[in-house]
Order: sequence, then C-alpha cells, then structure tokens
Amino acid sequence: HLYDGTLALAEENNGVNRGGVISTSGATSQVTLHGGVIENGVTTDRGGNIYVGGGTLDICGATIQNGTANSGNVNGGGNIFALGSSTVTMSAGKVIGGYTTKTGGNICVGTSTLIVTGGEISGGKAEKAADNLYVYYNVGSNAQISGGYIESLHYADSVNPVEISGNPKIGLLDIAAGKTIVLGELTEGADIT
Repeated sequence: HLYDGTLALAEENNGVNRGGVISTSGATSQVTLHGGVIENGVTTDRGGNIYVGGGTLDICGATIQNGTANSGNVNGGGNIFALGSSTVTMSAGKVIGGYTTKTGGNICVGTSTLIVTGGEISGGKAEKAADNLYVYYNVGSNAQISGGYIESLHYADSVNPVEISGNPKIGLLDIAAGKTIVLGELTEGADIT
C-alpha cells in the first residue's frame, strides 16, 4: 500500500527488463496505490513504471507518470504493463506522460482484466499504436470502462469485447476491424468520440 511519497527509478537500476519501479508476479501479489507518485521508470522491455505479472494492481489516488518502455517485444506499456491473468482497477488518480517504442504509451493490457471507474489516462505516446490505452491478446483480455477520462483507447486482437457504460469520457476510441464494443447504458456526462 502506498499512501504518500514518491517512488522513482534509481539511476543505477536503469535498464531493468520489466517494471522499472514496481514489478509483481504470481496470482497472490497485490499492490494498492492510494496516493503518492510513481515516476520515471525505464525498462528495456515492458512496464516502464509498473509490470503486473499476476495478482492485482488497484489505483485509487496515485499519480503514475513519465515511465518509458524501450520494448524489444511487440508491446510496451510506458507506465503500466499487465499480463498473466492480472486485474488492474482504477477508480481515481492519474496515469500520464508514458512513452513506449511499441504499443500502449500509458497502459498496455494483455491476458488480463482492466476496470476503470474513475481517474485520468492521458498524455501518453506510443511509436507503434495506442498512445494511452491498448487492450490486446486473443485470449483472456477484458476491459470494463464506466468512468474517468481516457484520452485514447485502442482495442485490437482480443476475443472479449470492451464494455463501456456509465459516464466515461473517451477522447478517441479506435477499434480494430472485426472487434466488438459492448455499449451499456450511458449516464449524464458520458462523452465518447
């Protein structure tokens, strides 16, 4: 649990393979970010700031910013990369300013579940695709968006549809050919471009 303070990449750790600041693995791992700042992580693969390789990541108020994934893999996740049947939830806070040489400037989700009910995902840059949020992988990826602000969402290569309901604000919704979005009841304040 992080409530306050700053976690950042120490210079001598530069070049970490996955999760420049935080890396988890295993179904029982749990990280909860109530506040504070996680920043400036740099990896040579995925998850510039945070790599979630199983278990859960709950973002309920922290700022995760300026991560860099110089990925040699297909996908990057400049700030956060989730894989391995992970669950990432975001109810408040910010994931901003991430960069990757591949996909998912801020967040890249594969074979995992992403639930966004609030907060902000913006200001990311991906050289290949999806500056802010990328949901991919043929089996097991699931995204449920019901609140918050997402500057752009790119949805590709997943069997499961992205579910959108409630009052999210999505600046750009980019859906690959043949993919499905399940649009539930939208409430006042919802804005999807």
